[in-house]
Amino acid sequence: TRLLPPIIKGNLDIFIDYFCCYFYTGVTQGINFPEFTAVGLVDGQQFLYYDSNIRQAIPKVDWIKNNEGPEYWTRTTQIIQANEANFKVSIGTVMQRFNQSGGIHTFLQMFGCELDDETGATDGYSQFGYDGADFLYLELRSTSYVAPVKEALITKQKWDGAAAEWEKNYLTQECIDWLKKYVDYGMYSLQRKGTAAHRTTRNTNAETNIEHDT
Repeated sequence: TRLLPPIIKGNLDIFIDYFCCYFYTGVTQGINFPEFTAVGLVDGQQFLYYDSNIRQAIPKVDWIKNNEGPEYWTRTTQIIQANEANFKVSIGTVMQRFNQSGGIHTFLQMFGCELDDETGATDGYSQFGYDGADFLYLELRSTSYVAPVKEALITKQKWDGAAAEWEKNYLTQECIDWLKKYVDYGMYSLQRKGTAAHRTTRNTNAETNIEHDT
């Protein structure tokens, strides 16, 4: 199952030129909010939105609307819907791990990639949170998952290996390719190098698609 986006560890402020990130959020039934939402951002600008009520990925900015056609949105919707289905299973699994049988709970994934336009250096991240606390994240250098809580150890053991390799390849290759394409699409509206605001500061202390079972 595909879960939600990652958690970035550390305390240093770092400078990045461009970044693309996705947020998947799943909530249990009982509140007036979609059970699943997906949001995509490039350099902090939202370009994509999906939720379990509308059941369709939609463009949020002209630069993606003008450069990608129906095939892109059909494919993106299918990918997100597959993750949505997996997410519903995952949140139930995590509730069982915490011995919870009811109540309102949230499960979040943040994942994405970053590109330094000057050096060509890239980075990626994938993190999961449950009820506002860290649950699991991918350590890119070791290509393995880290479980901050004991309830995530089973997931770590299942995902270490082929799943971790798959996700690392996605974050460091496919995600970067799409980021470059998106930056090209939105070159006049996204922050560009040479402007005072271009190089984005991200504090790595922030807590913050991957198909495998939890």
